[in-house]
Parts: sequence; structure tokens; C-alpha cells
Amino acid sequence: MYTHYKCDIEKCGKGGLMRKAIFGIIFATFLGAGVSYAGNEELGKAGMIPLGERVATYLQSLFNATSELARVKISEARKKTIFQEPVEPFRGVIIFDKDKNTIGVMMVGTIESVEGVKPRLELAKKIVLGFNKQISQAFGITLSEKDIELAYLNGNTNQTILKYVDRNFVVPDTTVAP
Repeated sequence: MYTHYKCDIEKCGKGGLMRKAIFGIIFATFLGAGVSYAGNEELGKAGMIPLGERVATYLQSLFNATSELARVKISEARKKTIFQEPVEPFRGVIIFDKDKNTIGVMMVGTIESVEGVKPRLELAKKIVLGFNKQISQAFGITLSEKDIELAYLNGNTNQTILKYVDRNFVVPDTTVAP
């Protein structure tokens, strides 16, 4: 047999539980809603979750999907050359640096030379900036090279091999990651 549950006026109040729940959802929606305008200073705009963090999270999901494709393309290109060693996975972590208002991309791998790392960072930069159409549609802003910083961390030695900061590649002085 089916049992019907009715809202007891003493427990739910005169408005009923459903009406209170709907009001709460509408109130929370208006409380969390905001308007984002194009402009890179918007990345650091305060809110429930800063726009920069939302963009970084969005980019991370897009980057994860695209990074496997990049690895496959690199593998295919290598088959046409003399390089026969396997291609390492294309891994990156994307974060928002609220102090600098930049999107940080940290690549992690085992490459030890600057010459080997630089093409990886250039490809990561190209991939991230290539998502500007999606970012613009989702958040109303676009990123430029000054809005992103990249770094490559060698996981075996725990050293940062190369960085891309202020539109320039920089070789750190044996910087060890924290």
C-alpha cells in the first residue's frame, strides 16, 4: 500500500515545505548570480568564487581532454622522424594566481633539457589560448599571453626547468619546487 505524507502545519509552517524550498532556491540563485564583463582585471574580481578560479577550473577540464590528443599527435609526428623513444604523457595543472591575476599552467614530466621543454610549454600556451572562444562564450572574457604563466616541473628531480612569465621564457636558477 502507498503511504501519503502530508506536511504538518506545526512542522512546516503555513507556507509548506515545498514553498520554502522553492523560495530558498530562487534566493540562492539571485545571491550567486553575477555579470562578468570582458577585461582581464575581471579575473581577480571578488565574488563567491572569483572569475579567475572559475576560468582556471574550466580550462583544466578542457586541457585534460585536449592533452591526450596532443600526446597522440606528438607520437604520430615522431614516427616520421628518427626519434623512437616513447612520448611522455602531456600533463598539466591549471590554477588561478589571485595575487598576480594570472592563470598558471604547471606542466609535469621527466624532460630535463630546456630545449626539450620549450616546445611543450609553447604547445600548452597555444592550447590554453586556443580556448578563448569557449572562454568568451562561457565567461565573457578572453585571455592574452600576459594573462598566463607557464612552468615545467621535472618530477624526477623536483626542479623547474623552464618558465614562461611576462611573455618571455626564463630559465630558473636551479629552482626547486615547494
